[in-house]
Amino acid sequence: VAYNTLSWARTEVVEAEVTWPNHDDRVHIVDEAGRPVPFQVLETCISGRGTTVRVVFLAELPACGYRTYRMLQGAGLPQISEFQAGRTFLEGMHWRLEFDPDAGYLTKLVDRATGQDLLGGPANVPLVLSDPSDTWSHGVDSFHDEIGRFAACGSAIVEMGPVRARMLIEMEHSGSSLVQDVRLYRDVPRIDVVLTVDYHGEHEFLKLAFPTALSETVATYETPYGYAVRPAEGTEEPAQKWA
Repeated sequence: VAYNTLSWARTEVVEAEVTWPNHDDRVHIVDEAGRPVPFQVLETCISGRGTTVRVVFLAELPACGYRTYRMLQGAGLPQISEFQAGRTFLEGMHWRLEFDPDAGYLTKLVDRATGQDLLGGPANVPLVLSDPSDTWSHGVDSFHDEIGRFAACGSAIVEMGPVRARMLIEMEHSGSSLVQDVRLYRDVPRIDVVLTVDYHGEHEFLKLAFPTALSETVATYETPYGYAVRPAEGTEEPAQKWA
């Protein structure tokens, strides 16, 4: 049962897991009316308890409401992927992402509806900045002294199904490492990047750079029970869950 607490309808990505008492890993998903729902299997584990299947699917949810989806045993309709992917790109219905094959940085972010590239330079770049300040960075309003940056040491397409496509990009810098898990979705004009960092630098500051091709920009940040708009001038600003 997927709930939507917001006051507008939304399409949301859902991951779910079910364990069957037998050793049959064939599944399909239907909505409350029995209509088939596109999905893809993420993981299957067969053990003495039976078969555990983990899936991802898109839930079409009404405003302030819910819908019920069921995972059933047995093969359903054939699942067809609408994504294209390669060593240096990911492309879905809404976006085309292109990457530097050596560094792993995002070089193009193309809105397929308009054909516009929204980047002003390499983006999603993990920058290493010098941070000689104290714990609370008293008297420091910005960090700009770049002393290094992470670069790719490997990449791979790990998913390309009817719901989403994923690319993993492994990066390293001076004994530290990180993994960027880039995700595109069908029917959802959103790009997720799940970032995992194993960092060992001292007196350093790690920041992701996203230069854009936008003009007259402002930055909007979450505040308790509202939001705040500030000029995008390069100074450090408090942002909570979103900006």
